[in-house]
Amino acid sequence: GVVFGQVRVVSTAELERALGNAKGGERIELAPGRYDRLTLTGRRGVPVSWPSAVTVTSADPNNPATLSALDLRFVDNLTFTNLVFGYRFSAGDIQRTKPFMLRDVSRITIRASGPWFQNWPIACARSKPGWPWRNSGRRTCS
Repeated sequence: GVVFGQVRVVSTAELERALGNAKGGERIELAPGRYDRLTLTGRRGVPVSWPSAVTVTSADPNNPATLSALDLRFVDNLTFTNLVFGYRFSAGDIQRTKPFMLRDVSRITIRASGPWFQNWPIACARSKPGWPWRNSGRRTCS
């Protein structure tokens, strides 16, 4: 449900619907659990964009939600916080598998809190293979 700019979701489909309905400034809280690939795709000249940042976060920071993959193209003004980005590599995955793709994006913020990469002990997405930032404007990783 929605409460004063807060939206609680329990599935990838609900998350995509909440982002599709967002006007800007919303806080979308993910219930604990594992979420499939989140895909947001605008197009050149018509990005998926909000006038103020939309935040996707865990409803319970002590039991963070996990995004298994992320594909953003032509997206502007989106923040991720208190989430785990945890792709599970499996037999048959090629070495250049990229579960997390951010292309032609701007004002994307990823705020790390706790073990935000499962089995990937790094501090910043920009330095990790599998997290390409192609043709992208301002972005923050902390």
